[in-house]
Amino acid sequence: MRYTPLALLLLGAACATVPRQAETPSGTKPAEESPTLPTPQVLDDHVTAGFADYCFKTTPRRPIGIKKITTTPADYLKQDPTAIAVINGMYFGPSYTPPNDQPEGIAFIADDNHLATENPRHSRGYFTISKNGLRVDVRDSFSGDFPEYFLVIGTHPTLVMDYKVHPQARESRYQRNTAARSAIGTKQKEYIDTICFAVQEQPVTIEEWAEQLEREGYRGALNLDGASYSQLAVRGEENVPQFPSFETASFEHRITTTKGSGTTQTRLVIFQYDRTLPAQKNRY
Repeated sequence: MRYTPLALLLLGAACATVPRQAETPSGTKPAEESPTLPTPQVLDDHVTAGFADYCFKTTPRRPIGIKKITTTPADYLKQDPTAIAVINGMYFGPSYTPPNDQPEGIAFIADDNHLATENPRHSRGYFTISKNGLRVDVRDSFSGDFPEYFLVIGTHPTLVMDYKVHPQARESRYQRNTAARSAIGTKQKEYIDTICFAVQEQPVTIEEWAEQLEREGYRGALNLDGASYSQLAVRGEENVPQFPSFETASFEHRITTTKGSGTTQTRLVIFQYDRTLPAQKNRY
């Protein structure tokens, strides 16, 4: 077939408008660009460094206890050689003198019964341990009778429930100031409910505290007293984990690690202890 000069001109123009696909030296098509991913949220270093928790499973040998006493968790740990880990309790009366220095809320344990005022308005969340010690839970309501449980702690606010920040923690009345914080809660480890003591020694709001515990994987958490009362103390011994973020100080052959302020004496301590150790005071 013969083309006229005009036809050849039109054909050349058409070919020139077809874009050529770029080729790599190997002759293959270049790889598609990866989509831009959102930058992951990074916590402030001082907040991350200020957090610590201690989790354990209650056993007949190493159960949990609560005691009404005027001291700091670190001092109680030094005074009671059976104690392994100690954290401060819930809020107590504003006058700090009897009878108003009672812990406000619910503090029930099968061995010692009731150790708080049991004023319902101070209990908007409940940390419970079943009679056999296998079920640990945090709820915003309480059902049943105290004797059905080994331990019941009732205070406010509920921080985390079912792995999510609880609405109580976002209420405006809890956002008025920042302070060091402490909490008692639960995580699941290999399908086992563990009891966790947690502290944040950097000043945060209640909402920020709840959000941090959510990020740490807490299934449930209940707020304890904060600010200068907040302290977690852990004694180091065989099979008891240590926290790298803790500052350590040696007491004889054991190591006590502390986190939090703990400059003001609390009226209630919550602790894990070893029944098999002699209950006599060590010389420090």
